[in-house]
Amino acid sequence: MREKIKGIIQWVKDHLWLFKLIFITSVMFFVVNQLTNILKGMTWDKFMSLVLSQGLTSIVMMAIAGFVAVIPMILYDVATIKTLGLHRTPRELMADGWVINTINNLVGFGGVVGVTLRMNRYGKEKKGAQTLATITKTALFMLTGLSLLCLMMLVFLWFSPVASMYRHYQWWLIGGSLFAPGLGLFIAIKKDFFHEFSKKNLALFYTASFGQWLGALFIFLVIGHQVAPHINIWSICPLFVSATLIGMITMVPGGIGTFDVIMIYGLGIIGVNKEVAVVWLLFYRLFYYVLPFISGCAIFLHQAGHRVNRAFNELPGIFIKKGAHFFVTAVLYISGLSMIVLSTLPNVSMISRFFNWFLPFSNQFFDQSLNMMMGLLLIGLARGVNQKVGRAYKFTLIVLTLCLVNTIMVTHAWLPLLIFVITILCMLGLRHEFTRERLVYSWGALLFDTILFIAIAIFYALVGYFVNTKYPFGSTNFVLFPSETIWLKGLEGLFVATILVASLYYYFSRGLKLGESYEEQRFQKLVDRYGAEGMATLAYLGDYRLYYYQEDSEDKVAIMFRTIANHCFVLGNPIGDTSLERIAMESFQQEMERYNYQAIFYGVNRHFSLTLHDLGYEFMKIGEEGFHEHDGKTQETSEYTKMLNINEVEKLLPTLHALSRDFESLHRPMHFNRASYSESLIQHSQILTYTENNEVVGYAVLSQANHDTVTLMYLHYTDENIVPRFIHDIQDICEQNDWRLSFGLSPLSNVGTSDFAFLEEKVINLVYSFGENASHLEKINRAMAPYVTTWKSRYISYQRHQSFIFLLLQVLILMLKKPNK
Repeated sequence: MREKIKGIIQWVKDHLWLFKLIFITSVMFFVVNQLTNILKGMTWDKFMSLVLSQGLTSIVMMAIAGFVAVIPMILYDVATIKTLGLHRTPRELMADGWVINTINNLVGFGGVVGVTLRMNRYGKEKKGAQTLATITKTALFMLTGLSLLCLMMLVFLWFSPVASMYRHYQWWLIGGSLFAPGLGLFIAIKKDFFHEFSKKNLALFYTASFGQWLGALFIFLVIGHQVAPHINIWSICPLFVSATLIGMITMVPGGIGTFDVIMIYGLGIIGVNKEVAVVWLLFYRLFYYVLPFISGCAIFLHQAGHRVNRAFNELPGIFIKKGAHFFVTAVLYISGLSMIVLSTLPNVSMISRFFNWFLPFSNQFFDQSLNMMMGLLLIGLARGVNQKVGRAYKFTLIVLTLCLVNTIMVTHAWLPLLIFVITILCMLGLRHEFTRERLVYSWGALLFDTILFIAIAIFYALVGYFVNTKYPFGSTNFVLFPSETIWLKGLEGLFVATILVASLYYYFSRGLKLGESYEEQRFQKLVDRYGAEGMATLAYLGDYRLYYYQEDSEDKVAIMFRTIANHCFVLGNPIGDTSLERIAMESFQQEMERYNYQAIFYGVNRHFSLTLHDLGYEFMKIGEEGFHEHDGKTQETSEYTKMLNINEVEKLLPTLHALSRDFESLHRPMHFNRASYSESLIQHSQILTYTENNEVVGYAVLSQANHDTVTLMYLHYTDENIVPRFIHDIQDICEQNDWRLSFGLSPLSNVGTSDFAFLEEKVINLVYSFGENASHLEKINRAMAPYVTTWKSRYISYQRHQSFIFLLLQVLILMLKKPNK
């Protein structure tokens, strides 16, 4: 017999899941049956009118109450952290507690989900069976607060006549009230089993549970006060606690079904009709369970996204931000265009499916002028958002908020409302991306916006032309065009918006410039210490800007550049400590990003181009620099050539200046010229003169920024026949002084000629070969070739995402630009 009893008990244990399933199925069958009977007798029109009758203030109040009611549950996690001996910052604890409890509140299955989530959060730091056991034990305290409420409601039933109609629930309340003291007695008996729980932590668990169920009662009463203000809400407290207890016993998530059926019947006892009761319960589920659950899921996804982002080296975050940025820009452009088109042609959506697609992006304001202004303003702001200009962020948020408010108040359309809400959320998520100080137009962006604004102007002008035009087959006004009065009002708005957008662009684009203007003493100090390549000496002309990288408030590296549109053309290698080139470049990149520029490095050597490649730059050959190297055979210079000292240079400045004016006015070939006449450059260079009959007929400026190399900056003369003799004399002087002579860059020399050259090199060679200045570039190479012993490749480095066509044109401008102009 004993063996049979043991067998039966074992069979029951093995098939316990089946009994649970039968129990839950029976409960659900009962609930569905009862709900079906309840819903059959409902008047749905009355139900919908009750839902829609709640004002905005009432909805907001109930939503706030729902979130406040969830807050006490976080004490569960405070107590759990203390019990496990873990450390969390208040912010981390709030986030983890909110996620765990809002999810567990809706789909708890008797606390099973809460245990699983807490083990996932806290078990990673403190692994082991003991940690799992401790977290599992915490689920026992979830009903202690409800038990205390049962005891309170039992006293309330016995001593208050207000809730006497619910006396038949007293047996449920008596049973429920026994749980809290029973658990306390069990803990006292099994001290070893609960050894990790201190008295203080036990009190905290009891407090958390009591706060949870008191919060649920609080939000239920708040909603009841809004939807059924005529009843005494205190009278339903025992009903609510009893229904909640029964719902928890069924283990149905949130007590859904059992709780609702009991509440509907119970509320009917005190005169609350079915429609009001269902609305009451609907709002209770929405504001206490669903909305907090959604917020908890959002925080969970945000945290999970951070972890995934870190695991994949920030790449998912970059893609998401790029996608959000593209979405916001597209919405601004499409919304602006749709407002202009649909305001100008109000009936066009009736005859075009394409413009029907535009409708969700449109936002019709009260007035035609205002529609045109807002449309053009959105298009203008799209450029600032596209360029991530910091000043555009707040303006765009304000305008989008106005569009959202207008959608809510005027249009009542859910699709534009959803689009603007998503756009505003994307803007808020991208707030840290708007780091650029000012708007700087690229040629591509300028071309796009110019075409767009011209197209809008032509489009509106054509509409104005057709407004009063009559045709043999009748007027087209009804189908497409508004009246002349409406068109004129729109024109006023368009005019005002044009001024507003122009002012906005001016505001976005003004501000400090990138880098600093040339300061001779500061620049010369760096050159004297570290030396520089020949191209760097163009800084003496004074028309280049410089970016200084400093360490301990001391200049270490200088980068020389000039700007064309949004491109920052850096000439040659950086000047200064070569060991800090990479760090200086990273700092320069951050500064360019701040000022909304993109760098193009022109004429850099192979070593620095590879450094730039590591920083995300592509490179291609742009030409070759010609050098005259020492051959060891030093000759005496002719009697016609002389190197001037400082005093002689000062005396001859007027003569040299006059010779330069004559040289340029006669349009002499400028094959050896890297710059025009500049007293500042002369004062920092070696000056050689060529004289005939005691008259200076030519002079050369040799810039020596490096101790072993000089660069021929320019060569001016009155007679071209003296050039070969003069250059040979220059070479001899350089050899006597142990200098290497650079003739500067020969653009496009041997660029794109190989069958295996980069495609970009072949394209740039093809374009320049058909240009009217191609012969000039070839002459430079031919003029330098007889005097050059060594050619060294020079490169242009650029970021891959830049428009190659505009880059090509700007490089052409830079190469063919007259020196110092």
